[in-house]
Amino acid sequence: MTQPGAGAATGSPLAAAGRAPCPLCAEPATAEFVADHIPVRRCGACGFRFAAADDVRAARGTDAEFYAPDYFDGRDDSGYAAYLATAPTLRRNAARQLAAVLRSGAGCECLLELGSGGGHFLHAAARHFGRVYGIEICEGICERPLPPNATLFERPVEQVSAAEIDGPVTAIALWDVVEHLADPCATVRWLGRVAAPGCRLLLTTGDVSSPLARLMGRRWRLMTPREHYGYFDPATIARALAAGGFEVTRVRHPWKWVPACLALAQLGRMTGLLMNAWRLVPETWRVPMTLGDVMLVEATRR
Repeated sequence: MTQPGAGAATGSPLAAAGRAPCPLCAEPATAEFVADHIPVRRCGACGFRFAAADDVRAARGTDAEFYAPDYFDGRDDSGYAAYLATAPTLRRNAARQLAAVLRSGAGCECLLELGSGGGHFLHAAARHFGRVYGIEICEGICERPLPPNATLFERPVEQVSAAEIDGPVTAIALWDVVEHLADPCATVRWLGRVAAPGCRLLLTTGDVSSPLARLMGRRWRLMTPREHYGYFDPATIARALAAGGFEVTRVRHPWKWVPACLALAQLGRMTGLLMNAWRLVPETWRVPMTLGDVMLVEATRR
């Protein structure tokens, strides 16, 4: 990772940042560099990179305030570009994600998705699972009516009671979600309580140990502390999942369909060039892509 320059100016976010407890192991962590005017820390004990919740919320408000509907529609501090308009691409990815869940050997009794967005994966999964549950913090972003066997809770996961899930859950999915959690271990422990023994958990998240992430450092496309609290690698995601009794069985770096407008928006963020060029690209354009910096993690509830 790119390191900060020596002798940070007094009064800068880096110089002002004190220590903060690591969300994975609770050891104190110091700031390594600054991105989006927010200190990014690295735990010396477990190696986890993260932005402290207090720092993030001081910069952009609470999670409920930040993840408003305009977050999904190209707001300047958002990682999305025209989310709702790219629904055909999202549905294609949902079909590929569902295929991965089914190949994992998950039982088809009950599925839970955390971070359901527009509900595309819930729609796909409802045809294969007896009961389907989704949790989404942004109220109203799922515009399509869900199938009768699907239930969506539009509130933060910590406000959903395990008793509201008619489990036990046999499959869990978190697509590009775990990095948005200020306390990933607490959420994983909650998932462990609703999961059946042998439950399969699949998630995608950025891999901070990938060659691209190491090359780009603080300018990596996913190094966005206003959105992402945590930056995982295979070792730290395994540590987080172990908090809920999940054991990682496989990690790989697959390709997926990417809206061309989103690819351009993230390229502009990394390079600082043509920042608004994505607005000129039709939302229906998509490209198959992998930069090797996003990992698909499969785990099993022990």
